[in-house]
Amino acid sequence: YDVCVCVAFPPDVDTPGEAAARGSMPKITQQLSGTAGFWPAETVAKAILAGAEAGTHHIWMGIDGFMLAQLTSGFAPVSTLFEAGIQVLTMSIFRLVGLFYLQMFNSTVKSAVKEKSS
Repeated sequence: YDVCVCVAFPPDVDTPGEAAARGSMPKITQQLSGTAGFWPAETVAKAILAGAEAGTHHIWMGIDGFMLAQLTSGFAPVSTLFEAGIQVLTMSIFRLVGLFYLQMFNSTVKSAVKEKSS
């Protein structure tokens, strides 16, 4: 059918709208959303466009995007045997890293709730 589906894992993008939203969002949201940093919109757009033009299924940027792409690969198509090997080899270690991320996020939320109630 000549149809290509791409899944992008962009980081937070530094745009005027994002900057305005950051000023009005709750402190906890700012703490959780800024973990991967903010990337220039042009960089993110070029990466997504290049990936889509190449027919790449998982389009990622940065280490967090790479990790998410590997963890969510499941039944997704692969472009090369090397890509499949990376997914197989990194799945368990990235799951462990993901558990640390979850703990960090949960700790941040619990601290914010505790701070708000005091």
